[in-house]
Amino acid sequence: MRGETCILLEVREHHFIVLNSYIHFSEQVGVGGSCELVAFRKLVMELILVRKYITKGVIVSDQNFKKLYKGEIHPKVALMARKGKFEHWHDDFTDIYNQRYGYRHHGKYDKNFKDVFNIVKNNIEKNGEL
Repeated sequence: MRGETCILLEVREHHFIVLNSYIHFSEQVGVGGSCELVAFRKLVMELILVRKYITKGVIVSDQNFKKLYKGEIHPKVALMARKGKFEHWHDDFTDIYNQRYGYRHHGKYDKNFKDVFNIVKNNIEKNGEL
């Protein structure tokens, strides 16, 4: 799992907000990229744990991601054209201390996911939460 990721919020039925920044989800990041990944984790945790949003992870083609991000296609179009089923990788990604369910699924993720997870975990252990 490698590439760009963004957050799409459905605020009402058929009404969406695409947050105006995306994160490069890769193990090939510097200090700034590591900090962005830590901040992304914090935002996802806020949505899941504090605001109680129902969350789903989807993977879409690069072409649909770019169109979605530029506002050229409706978010429902991107969701309908997803690759595979809805996933909960973002929940697994945030669970660095195995406090929820996340670690149980880590075996199914690729090396990139595990490397990014470890970058975030090491950053938090070294520098603390943001």
